[in-house]
Amino acid sequence: MPKELLNHPKENKTPEENQPPEQIWFKEFSDKIQTLVKQLEQKGSAISFEIFFSYHETGRDKQKLQESFSRSDLFIPEMAYWTPESFRLYQKISKGLIEPERALKSFDITPETYPFYYSKLKELNIVFGSKKPILFIDVPLGHPIQESAGLIEREARQNFLEAGADFKKVLRCIKEYGQAEARLSEEREKFILGQLADKLPNSIAHDPALKDKKPVRVLMALGATHTAIYHVLKKIAPKTKRMFSTKPFNFDLSLEGERIYRFRNNQKEISDDLAARILLSGYMSDFIKNILWQHNDSSKIKENLDNNEFAKTIRKIVNTFSYQEIEEFFLGSQEDETFLEAKMESKGFPLATIVDQFKI
Repeated sequence: MPKELLNHPKENKTPEENQPPEQIWFKEFSDKIQTLVKQLEQKGSAISFEIFFSYHETGRDKQKLQESFSRSDLFIPEMAYWTPESFRLYQKISKGLIEPERALKSFDITPETYPFYYSKLKELNIVFGSKKPILFIDVPLGHPIQESAGLIEREARQNFLEAGADFKKVLRCIKEYGQAEARLSEEREKFILGQLADKLPNSIAHDPALKDKKPVRVLMALGATHTAIYHVLKKIAPKTKRMFSTKPFNFDLSLEGERIYRFRNNQKEISDDLAARILLSGYMSDFIKNILWQHNDSSKIKENLDNNEFAKTIRKIVNTFSYQEIEEFFLGSQEDETFLEAKMESKGFPLATIVDQFKI
C-alpha cells in the first residue's frame, strides 16, 4: 500500500481559517471602522472617539460627564438590556420632549427599584434638551448574553449557599464568580464594538445632524470596568481619547479581581489573599453604607456619595487586615458589627471618623 494512503489527508484551509477566532473578529471590526473613516475622509470629514469612564451608582459618578458631552456630536450611553421603547425615550429626552424624572417614572424606575437611579438621572439631565443624536449599541433585552448573566448570578447564589461557613469554599466561589464575570464582560464588549461598527455608519449617513459634521465626535459613557473597549478602539483609531470621572481612578477590590482575570493572561486565578480581601471589602462597604443611610438622608447619600473616594478608603482599611483576621471574622463574627468596629478602631480607622468623612 502506498505510504501516502496511510496518512490522513491535510485539510486545505484559507489563511483566515488558520487564524484564531479573536484575530478574525478583530479584523472584521477593524475593516468596518476603517471603511467608515475612509468614507468620511472622501467627504472631507473625519471621526473622533472619546470614552467617559466612571462608576455608575450615584449622581456624583457622572458629574464630569457634562464636560465630555458638551464637545460631542453623538452620544452612546451604556444601556444593557434596552428595548425599542427605552431607546425612543432617550431620543425624546434629548429633544427636550419629556423631563428625565418623568421619563424614568414612566418605566417604573425609582430610587427604590433601581440601584443606579441617581447616576442614570444625572446622565439624562445632561442629555435633556441637547438635541444630540443617541445611539444604542449595548446588549438588548432578551439577548443570550443577558441569559448568561442571569445564569451566572443564579449559580453564584447557589454556590455560596452550598459553601455555607466553609471559608475555603467561599473563597473558591469568589474566584469562580470573578472568572465568570470577566468572561461575560469580554463577550459583552465584543458585542458592543461589533454593534458600533455595524450601526455607526448608518447613523452618520442618515442623521441630518451628523452627515455634514466635520468632524463627527462620538462620545461613549461606560462603567470603568470596560476599559478594554478603549484599547481595542485606539488600535484602529489612534486619536481615540478617554476620560475618567476622577484621577486617579480607584477600582474597588471586586473589580480589581475581575480585571486581573481579564488582563493578566499569565495568572490563571487570583490568590486566596485577594479573594479574602474581596470578601471583607463587600462586608465593609455594606456595613458603612448602611450606617450612612441610617444616620443621614439616604437619597442624598445615594445621589452624592463619592464612590471613587469610598473605594479608596475601603481598600485602605481592608489592606490592614491579615488573611487570618479575615478568616476569623468570617468564621465567628460576621454578624457581630461590634467585632468589625473594634478591629477598625484598633487599626486607626474609627468608624465615626469614616462615617463623618462621607456623610452629606
